This record gives sequence, C-alpha cells and structure tokens, in this order.
Amino acid sequence: MTRTILTLLLAAALVGCASDYAQVDAALGKSQAQMIRAQTYDPQAAAHPPALAPAHADGQRLANVLAEHRKDVPQQASKQVSQTKQFDVGGQ
Repeated sequence: MTRTILTLLLAAALVGCASDYAQVDAALGKSQAQMIRAQTYDPQAAAHPPALAPAHADGQRLANVLAEHRKDVPQQASKQVSQTKQFDVGGQ
C-alpha cells in the first residue's frame, strides 16, 4: 500500500515537471526586458551613450555633492586586524 502511494506521488511529481506550454516557455523573460525598455527615458541615448558627461553642473556644486557623500566615510586608514593562527586537528 505504501509503495503504491509513493509510486503515484512520484509519477505525479514527474508529470508536473513536464511543460506543455511552449508559448510561455518561449516568452520567458521577455516581459522583464520589455519593462526595462519602457522605463528607459531615451532608448536611443541609452544605446549610444555620449563620451562626455552632460555639462549641466558646475564645479562648486559637484564639490558639494562629493563632500556630502564622503561625510560618512572615515578619513583615517582602516586598522589592520591581526589574529593568531590556530589549527585544530581532529577531536583533540
């Protein structure tokens, strides 16, 4: 009785893995790519990015932005952590 139930469960699990949805499998991942394309402001600009950054900022503004971003980073060098090497072999 137990073997019959296990065999039926195994057969049901294997049948569940088979896919009869070729259209769904072929389109898998295309919806995500379509969403990314739809969220891109200018697809032509994304396909051919300019060599230089846009000139919409001045030096003082960029310096202020960098100062704000770097405010939380410590200015001193990080401390070296040293630990003694210890090897334990077996159950000693």
